[in-house]
Amino acid sequence: MGIKVIFIWIILFCFIGVSSADTIYLKNGNTVKGKIVEKTDTYVKINFADVTLTYWLDEIERIETDTTDSRKIDENKDTVLLILRNAAEYIEKGQLDKVEEICRDGLKEFPNSALLWASLAGNTLDQGRIDEAIEYCNKALSFNSCCAEAYFVLGLASSKKGDEDKAIQKFQEAVKCDPSFTLAYYDLGISYISKQKYSEGIDMWVKATQLDKEGSTEKKIENTINTYIQNASPSKMIIQKTDSSKPWILLPPLEMSQKKIFESLLLEYKTKLQIKGVPDFVYYINLGGINYYYRGDFDKGLEEMKMALSMLINNKDLLEEEKQKDTNYIHRLLGDIYLHKLEFELAEQNYHEALKSNSRDTNSLCGLGIVYTVKGDFDKAREIYGKVLDLDPNSSFAQEALRRLENK
Repeated sequence: MGIKVIFIWIILFCFIGVSSADTIYLKNGNTVKGKIVEKTDTYVKINFADVTLTYWLDEIERIETDTTDSRKIDENKDTVLLILRNAAEYIEKGQLDKVEEICRDGLKEFPNSALLWASLAGNTLDQGRIDEAIEYCNKALSFNSCCAEAYFVLGLASSKKGDEDKAIQKFQEAVKCDPSFTLAYYDLGISYISKQKYSEGIDMWVKATQLDKEGSTEKKIENTINTYIQNASPSKMIIQKTDSSKPWILLPPLEMSQKKIFESLLLEYKTKLQIKGVPDFVYYINLGGINYYYRGDFDKGLEEMKMALSMLINNKDLLEEEKQKDTNYIHRLLGDIYLHKLEFELAEQNYHEALKSNSRDTNSLCGLGIVYTVKGDFDKAREIYGKVLDLDPNSSFAQEALRRLENK
């Protein structure tokens, strides 16, 4: 993340922000500055950056009203904004030394400006002076303990140091202080994905996209994912649990790769972005398939497919033909997942359920053939594979499975 973007965000945020007149001190140590718009016997509502936040009174330690002349506050804010706008012109030219000079001059006049300290921190970080940037962020937080910009730069600094856990923590603080901080959600998503917390990362990217009123974030995220895919390692890993002492048992391989995992990010991002209101069973089918086929996450895939099945069963609006088709697919996929988890009884149950909806489903029949082979019922397995070849004479899996059973 370049400092140019940080500066632009700071300028826009301050321009639309409200003048801080009230400060809520929370019992957890955080503070929120804004304008209280409603206060009752049980809760307080405060306008912060055009977002109304609600806090229960039992969460609040105290509330203070700033008695300083609000006109003076506005004058100071406007002056700081002018300083940052001036600095932004030099950022465009790549003159970071000049940007630093302007920030330091501004701090001589406004030494308690958290925004100026956070901006100086961002500029310093962009020059590779990480520890110095962290020092300036802490300085900003000493003047405003809920300075979203300072937490954001601390998140970037932690990421540069390779401490993604700490980066996640700082980005979370940033969006807690400013729930509309689009860039913080974006970088929080990157940190989650670097920790292989893919769904959490996608959720942050969806949030960033939804907050973006200009519409540029979606393209930015898609470009980020495509860069991941292009740079992904081509090496593949085959998930296939077999027993070398029983070579007649043939399990279908599940091929995984870094590229395949990154491709799943784009699928999940688009799937979640399209959801309007309450997700339906198709949403969970898609997520189940993404986690199973693309990531090899059997438990997550199982969870999503069970949710899809529950919602499908209770769906009264779907045409019976479509319902049968979807029921077949869900049970087949559940059977495949249980098969790879080596939970053969549950796999068998789901393959039978799938075949109730479509008796010509060769994938489910092959799954049953595997289950019977594992159970040692070789005659039944051969019968099943024979049915597969009747339906699909070119099934290489059935042919190979029968070859392995020749002497059994």
